[in-house]
Amino acid sequence: DRVNAEAKRDGLSAKQKDFYLSCRIALEGAICFIKRLAAQTEKINKENATALYHIAEGAPQNTYEAMQLLIVYFFLHENVQATRVRTLGRLDLLLYPFYKNDLQNGTFTKEEIKDMIRFFFNKPCGAVNAKAKAGVLCNSYRHFFLPFAASPLEKSSPRVQTLSKIMSVIL
Repeated sequence: DRVNAEAKRDGLSAKQKDFYLSCRIALEGAICFIKRLAAQTEKINKENATALYHIAEGAPQNTYEAMQLLIVYFFLHENVQATRVRTLGRLDLLLYPFYKNDLQNGTFTKEEIKDMIRFFFNKPCGAVNAKAKAGVLCNSYRHFFLPFAASPLEKSSPRVQTLSKIMSVIL
């Protein structure tokens, strides 16, 4: 919706209109891919399929859905776009609002979220190993998923402390 609204603004140059059209096409392609993936996944894992359908329709609502979206993003870039994803960003900060909300609402327990994070970090490595040529080790790819270290100003922030510690222990 936001891309469509921006594309309809007055005074956009042809280049800007092309940019928004390109964004819309890319987003529609990603949504179509996610829906197809959900349909195929439904046959073997309904929980995973439900999360995929949710993120195809809108923003992730919990930690599980947020991680699913990150995995889809990673695989689309690595395997469709053929772009090396160097980092997914500060995962501790990106996932913290979902983590906090899930614990407050009772959606997931801390242990369940730890298990999700553990699986999340291992999933791309498993896919890389499945396709890897001889001599390429999974550990060489783990740095793509490491959260950056918190700055001295952030070290007192609970959002950094909580998830950063969980992720660093898992890795």
